[in-house]
Amino acid sequence: MSVILAEGTVFARRYRVVRLIAAGGMGAVHEVIHLETDRHRALKVMHPHPFQSEEMRGRFKREARITAKIESEYIVDVFDAGVDEATGMPFLVMELLRGEELGERLTRAGRLPPAEVMTYLYQTALALERTHAASIVHRDLKPANLFLTQREDGSVRVKILDFGIAKLVADGATGAGATIHIGTPIYMPPEQFQGDTKLTAAADIFSLGMMAYTLLVGTPYWAPEARRPPRRRHRAPLRRVCRLRR
Repeated sequence: MSVILAEGTVFARRYRVVRLIAAGGMGAVHEVIHLETDRHRALKVMHPHPFQSEEMRGRFKREARITAKIESEYIVDVFDAGVDEATGMPFLVMELLRGEELGERLTRAGRLPPAEVMTYLYQTALALERTHAASIVHRDLKPANLFLTQREDGSVRVKILDFGIAKLVADGATGAGATIHIGTPIYMPPEQFQGDTKLTAAADIFSLGMMAYTLLVGTPYWAPEARRPPRRRHRAPLRRVCRLRR
């Protein structure tokens, strides 16, 4: 089942699709209009396969509510969440952001000035402080999941995307008998490659450090290993992780 919705489609009986914003491995994001208020929002729909059971659908709704209750100007606001009855697709309705992903800015500008990087990392850390206090681990922090917007005074504001989604998709796939590692390898801590390991806030802190390197240098720390043939890739990273953690 495609998660890309046609323009003009009415989803969940209350959101009319305006356009596709982006599509990825976990789902697609569309600009929509809420029929009752005419407000423009961002609708994220996800593949239904990991959410076949009532347990997983219930968990999706509960975790969406928990994340939505965390008050931080650096986390994207969630207005609605559920599972569409007609398609079985889980969905989130969020504020429609104007700006660009940090990953896009990095690609366009190359390495960024230290003062600018500190602003992005500081704001991200403030959001993580709130979510980690609520026992929520992002699991997939990377430049593409940080969105740069502007306040009314023109100052930059980071918005973190996709809290909790990676964990739910991974758990749902595992429950269905599949083996899956959700995350972006060049930003993941070593323990995240072990599917049976419970991740803590330390995983996000590790990813934040990897992002700091990428933003300041202009290329990920693991980029050389990522370009090597697969048979040689697994040994060198482990040695370098050991040196990083001494």
